[in-house]
Amino acid sequence: MINSFSLFAHITPAPVIRSSLHSRCSIIISSRKTMSSFAAAPYRHVMMPFSPAQDAQAHGNSALTKLTDAIPDLKIYTLPSRVYNKLITAQPLAICRPTSVAQVQAIVKTVSGLGIPLGVRGGGHDVFGRGCIADSVTIDMRELDTQELSQNKKTVKVGGGITSKNLVGFLGSHNLCTSNGFAGEAGWTSWASWGGYGPLGDYVGLGVDNIVGAKIVTASGDVVDAKGDSELLWALRGGGGNFGVIAETDVRVYPMSTIQAGFIVYPWPETADVLLRLQALLDSGVPDKLCLQAGFTKGEWGLGMAITYIWPEAETIGPESEEWLQKLKGLGTCIVDTVGETTFEAFQASISSAISNPVNVTSRHISISKFTNDTLKQLIGACESMPVEADCSITCTILHGKAAQANALSAFGTRRPHIMFHINAVTEEAAHEHVAIAWADHLVNGVEATGDSIGSTYVSFMESDKDPKACYGENWERLKAVKKEVDPDDVFRFVHGRIPAA
Repeated sequence: MINSFSLFAHITPAPVIRSSLHSRCSIIISSRKTMSSFAAAPYRHVMMPFSPAQDAQAHGNSALTKLTDAIPDLKIYTLPSRVYNKLITAQPLAICRPTSVAQVQAIVKTVSGLGIPLGVRGGGHDVFGRGCIADSVTIDMRELDTQELSQNKKTVKVGGGITSKNLVGFLGSHNLCTSNGFAGEAGWTSWASWGGYGPLGDYVGLGVDNIVGAKIVTASGDVVDAKGDSELLWALRGGGGNFGVIAETDVRVYPMSTIQAGFIVYPWPETADVLLRLQALLDSGVPDKLCLQAGFTKGEWGLGMAITYIWPEAETIGPESEEWLQKLKGLGTCIVDTVGETTFEAFQASISSAISNPVNVTSRHISISKFTNDTLKQLIGACESMPVEADCSITCTILHGKAAQANALSAFGTRRPHIMFHINAVTEEAAHEHVAIAWADHLVNGVEATGDSIGSTYVSFMESDKDPKACYGENWERLKAVKKEVDPDDVFRFVHGRIPAA
């Protein structure tokens, strides 16, 4: 379920466009007429089958009996199922699949009243398993994945369980897009509300920058519309699900019919020189529409480093984009160039894959302000020491444009140009897990020792035992005040980047 980075991938009310919960087609609704379009049909979760006799086995548990009595038509699953990361061993008491906001309200009221731990998951993608809490009732939001596109095509209203690939697909059918990551299976709402690093961030902003409103179910079970300059909307733009279940979001969207994208690969011995020249290019100033990442992995061919290039503005694909592409290719000896015109949907699909069988996934992250000789020594050393027992990869997300600009409307902490290392090591055998952990930790510790690190910047990639305070920066006390107001009993405590109520 984690993003797999491939170096060589293919080489009246206002009318809305709606994909409804109960319809497999997109409906344009107006006061005059109704027309059908099947563009949205593929962009929804298939509803999970449910058999009360088979799936909801309470085994005399009084809490589950009370939950069933309170919400008779709720899908409640009590039988254990596999998770993609074997390191996640916690077993919830039950997983609920609500099909309406009213059901979410009822679950929150009932579970919080019983004093049972409450978990919430969007896509079930979190590598640390924070949507899988021992002995909890977990709300799985994935059947609340509606999409409503405003008539002016400036915003889309999406359900809290929408995944990135389904949102990308739905918007792509209208030649639109918004900030997204490469991991198509990730829940978009959680990804965006805790920051939302992604390959389009420099052009359209981080995920948090594109949330313009939200519907939240608070700890009391009430529905609150967070909009405008409300403290709650500010807080969830960076603090995510600390304040309640985000049932819907209103999201800013952008015209994006065609992008120019692909990979530029250089010989491994040139890696340090290429990245130092890239840093010099960044320091001299690059346009926001030049979106970049760098990826590192080891395959049968040996070590590889590639720059991911995306130019998302269709109108300027041509001489302007070509000028910047040639500058990037000129950073070293270009041995592979897969750049061409495509769509973001197709490009995301080409490099996002789900893990089909459970494995052991070790994940870390750390950020630096820029590439330096010292940080590159650590990075290259880590790549050259990738253990044979693990499938290792490092993705460097480079923030220089809108993603790095201050935004007083969000609580996201790190607003400066920086480079975030996402470090993953996957092993098949539990006996090799310690090797993966040692390798990942060695890189993090080595970067910290250079003095060039700015620490952890992304709570979604931060281990659960780490203090998130530094990620939120000067927003910490203000976030705590919002938390105390809307969730004083800390019902939503099993989350990324936990903000305490006291």
